[in-house]
Amino acid sequence: KRRSPYRQYVSAFLLVFLNRATKGIHLEFLRLDNFLCFQQVLVRSSVLFLGAAALSTLNARDLSYCALPLVRLGLMAAAFWVPARFGKELRLGPVLRVYVLAIALLSALHAGLYVLGAGAERVFGLSGIAFETFTMTAAPMALAFALWEVSGPRRALFTVSCFVILLGMIATQSRGPAVATAICAPIVLWISARIARQRGDRRVRRACVFLGSLLCVVASTVIVT
Repeated sequence: KRRSPYRQYVSAFLLVFLNRATKGIHLEFLRLDNFLCFQQVLVRSSVLFLGAAALSTLNARDLSYCALPLVRLGLMAAAFWVPARFGKELRLGPVLRVYVLAIALLSALHAGLYVLGAGAERVFGLSGIAFETFTMTAAPMALAFALWEVSGPRRALFTVSCFVILLGMIATQSRGPAVATAICAPIVLWISARIARQRGDRRVRRACVFLGSLLCVVASTVIVT
């Protein structure tokens, strides 16, 4: 089985993508001063990312095996771009809230089945392996809503939803969602703390500090054990 000679180019393109994406997020999103420029950086980064992935097909024996992953990556890029481009116009907040609550309900069901089965089997439900993607996207959203909802009952609802989604994630016994959430949660807290500082929102800042400290304790415990 031949190895692709384009791996070094893929790595280079991925480094460029991460550099541009990080620069765009730091300069545009955290400062909240030029959202249009952030969209442009996101588009350029997505194009570089897809171009890097397309290079891996040049030495492939069967292009049909490369088509589906490329389509999946394109849909992922679109999933980031569409909210960035049309979020304010389409009012995606209510849709995302319904999505988070729906995944929370599924997670509660899966967690119950997992407990009833004494953890003997991995539980994915009717959605199959896609449930991993649902949990790893819904958990950071639930955390963000729990931080920023103005209403106390809504904050409590999304806090519980976040916890239940994590239980559903445990029921899958998959490392991918856990790693993705472990990466995204500190980023959500960091971004929220920066925005809260700019807006003078002490409640959100205190919540970010508390949850950040809690994450540090959990991470240190996991690493030590």
